[in-house]
Amino acid sequence: MKWAFLIVLAAEFLVFDRMTSRHYAGIYPRWNDQIQTLNEAYTGYEYRQAHGFFAGVWNTLTKPAAMGTLHSLWAMLVFEVAGEPSRTAALAVNMLLFLAWQAALVGALRRGTGSWTLGWMAIGLTLALRCPWFGVQGSATDYRLDHATMCMMGISLAAALQTRGLRSVGWSATFGAAVGVTLLTRFLSGTYFFLIFLGVAGWIALCGPERLRRSLNLGLAAVVAAAFFVPCLWVNRQLVYEHYWIGHYYDADGALWISHASLGEAVRNFWVQLGADQLGAAFGLAAAAGLAVLAAGALRSRDATQSAGTPARNTWARESAILGALFLAAPAIVLPLQNQPFGVVLGVAVPGTLCLLLALASSWRTKAGRGYRVAATGAALAIGAGYFVARQVEAPYDAGFMADNHRVKAVADRIFRTAQAGGIKEPQIVVDRIADYFDAQILRVVCYERRRIWMPFAIALPVGLSAIPEDTLMTQLARGDFVLVTEAGPPGPWPYDRQTLAMRPKILTWCEANLQLAERFTVFGQQMALYQRPDCQIPLRETGDELRQEHTGLPADAFRACSKHAPRPAQLWMEIGFNRPRPGPRGAFRPRTRPRHR
Repeated sequence: MKWAFLIVLAAEFLVFDRMTSRHYAGIYPRWNDQIQTLNEAYTGYEYRQAHGFFAGVWNTLTKPAAMGTLHSLWAMLVFEVAGEPSRTAALAVNMLLFLAWQAALVGALRRGTGSWTLGWMAIGLTLALRCPWFGVQGSATDYRLDHATMCMMGISLAAALQTRGLRSVGWSATFGAAVGVTLLTRFLSGTYFFLIFLGVAGWIALCGPERLRRSLNLGLAAVVAAAFFVPCLWVNRQLVYEHYWIGHYYDADGALWISHASLGEAVRNFWVQLGADQLGAAFGLAAAAGLAVLAAGALRSRDATQSAGTPARNTWARESAILGALFLAAPAIVLPLQNQPFGVVLGVAVPGTLCLLLALASSWRTKAGRGYRVAATGAALAIGAGYFVARQVEAPYDAGFMADNHRVKAVADRIFRTAQAGGIKEPQIVVDRIADYFDAQILRVVCYERRRIWMPFAIALPVGLSAIPEDTLMTQLARGDFVLVTEAGPPGPWPYDRQTLAMRPKILTWCEANLQLAERFTVFGQQMALYQRPDCQIPLRETGDELRQEHTGLPADAFRACSKHAPRPAQLWMEIGFNRPRPGPRGAFRPRTRPRHR
């Protein structure tokens, strides 16, 4: 059975890795938040290349961080195994953490119930989750902290289940270590664990026997977690304070994110979004099918004698239900009180929800016959595996989006080549709208993934979501080496977007007078223009002129000087001894190797 479980985990990874490389790795990094984590992952790997492996590990662990510090370490290790940094390798971190959660959960269920059937049901339920496979913000295809935090919360809960109600010293220390790693993954998860530890302490004090022993083990878990987390938190305390407290509640941009919902509305949104966006219909169907079969079996055999191990398993079911309820209640209390949109981070409530369902299934499983247990497991596993495969195979983007995605990468390539040819060491980027497809940080990641060269693009504009004084905007505009201006299209939702819309004639006039027009293009319904400094050399287009220059053998400057007299493409192919290009695989063009004339 262990080998079957390992084979399933390997199959999950291979399917995810293959489909991710096909559907997501070539997409520009969407939704902004993963830009920071990808920046840190790629710069961490570059530091490792320059200074060695152990220096790279130390750098990733000690660099300043406001949200978490382990994602760049995990990425660097996976890059080492893969041989090079890439989006596919970065997203493999998300899947490896998911597999680690599955393995920890199956181990806890196997040890607690003495059976593999509940573990296989857990595999099916985790595969049936909506958010990880739906290609949305916070999913497994989005390299931000939300998915990793969900998996680490699940691993911490699995370690807590192994403690047998905090009676095991070794597993209590392991639980503390898992909590510490979760805290290092995302600092904000400390608010959840504060409530969880308070709840466990109250449970031990009010309900549990062996209070002293279990209290000491809870204290041991807290000390181990603190040993992992407190030094890092102390080093980054100022950054954490500025990012979460000042940035979210007192900064002008942070005020724009306040939801202004009442507490009742926030609580309702929590449960609605948890069910609809995080768990999803497939999860509900798999859970309902499995529980319905177990309930039918328990009702039919309720008069049958129970085995000798039943009381222990019932105790485990009760204790796991309490822990699951605590892991669910903590985010249910914290997130609605933040008064900010929390749909993306709701994954932290999934492990607690799953644990409650598994505790209920465990209590019914002991009363149901073997046939019912196998049927329930098979139903949940079939629904979950089918949903997982269907989501991986389905193409997430239509042809229109893919065309815009290619345009984004083409513009990024042009800016990169121009900056490199002009010797601009830190190109200043100006964009007149808030968008997740153009700004300096996005260009860094896109160009690095395509060229494997780190170009430190710097942000001149925008400096935030809020409007800024007009003279400050014009000063920052004048600093730009490359300026992306919207000429037509619907305005964005942010104050900065509305300000640049009102100033659009002035901005365009200034660009025409002081900069050089590189190209005009349409992307995501916006007609935009790319301007660059007059002293920047406009590189030859990759389609046409560069190909012709390559075959003539002339230097770029010499070819550009005589470009007016260059032969037309048909003439050129004949002069260099080839026929005109013919279609190659997947629409590529390649020259015939046999000359027309001998």
